[in-house]
Amino acid sequence: MIALATSETDGALPPSAIDIPDTLDGDDDPRLDGLRRLWTRVLVNSMCEYWLAPPTSVRFREALEWLFHSDPDARNSFENVCDLLQLDPLRTRAMVARRCSEFRDNPARAEPIILAMQANGFSLPK
Repeated sequence: MIALATSETDGALPPSAIDIPDTLDGDDDPRLDGLRRLWTRVLVNSMCEYWLAPPTSVRFREALEWLFHSDPDARNSFENVCDLLQLDPLRTRAMVARRCSEFRDNPARAEPIILAMQANGFSLPK
């Protein structure tokens, strides 16, 4: 998950800067591309933390909570992010759960994911 500082004076984005707006002006809304890029990174990061972090780690638990137990009515919920990204939340959750089992049973299958994450600047779970 993205950790944001709460103070605007330290140069970090305030949480409201990444909120999914209540309304967007269709596919031509200038905020849409940036929001989709940002939330794609959040989604990919959460999936990888769920897949690769030790099950006892905070990163794993936070990813698990957001991916599988978030409040669907919350503005930045997994369901709303999937809607923004035009993904089916049920199918996406099923894929995440299936891949987690595969990667934990056979860690070598996760190597392409790890390499892609490193190439794209993601922080790997320890």
